[in-house]
Amino acid sequence: MQSAETAPQRAAERLRALKREADDLATREKSLLADLRRLEIDRQVKSEELARIEQEVRTTEALMAAANTRATALRSSADTESPEIEARLVRLYKLGNAGYWRLLLDIDDAQSIGRAYRTAAALTQLDTQRVREHEGTLKSLSSERTALEVQARRVAELRDQAAAARAASGKWGSPRPGREA
Repeated sequence: MQSAETAPQRAAERLRALKREADDLATREKSLLADLRRLEIDRQVKSEELARIEQEVRTTEALMAAANTRATALRSSADTESPEIEARLVRLYKLGNAGYWRLLLDIDDAQSIGRAYRTAAALTQLDTQRVREHEGTLKSLSSERTALEVQARRVAELRDQAAAARAASGKWGSPRPGREA
């Protein structure tokens, strides 16, 4: 009779062992599914990060193009102003220390002295203004060049980040069919 009792007992034991194994497999399945979902989320995060970086690269490149356009315009303006300023300064140099004020020495009547004085003052003011504008143009050109260098470094950094994000995103492969990226 022991064999009759042990058969159901062995069957019950075997059934319990199979249930434990089924529970273990279910737990492992849940763990694997959780790991898979975590990897999928990581891939999506990297993809979003890559998209953000690529957008930032496009924005920075557009800023660089605008700065380059401004720098070209400033360089053109400086090139146009330079000969004019130089010629003006050469004329002033040739007049000597007195500059435009020598005009006052060649005047005979008081009315002409007033007119010559106003002319000399206006010419001095114009020359000073032109030189200051030219200096401002050159300073603006210098700052645009500096901005271009900064933006070029930023684009290089962003491209490095994009490459790293692509590598991290590609490590997990493409999404499964039927799943959104």
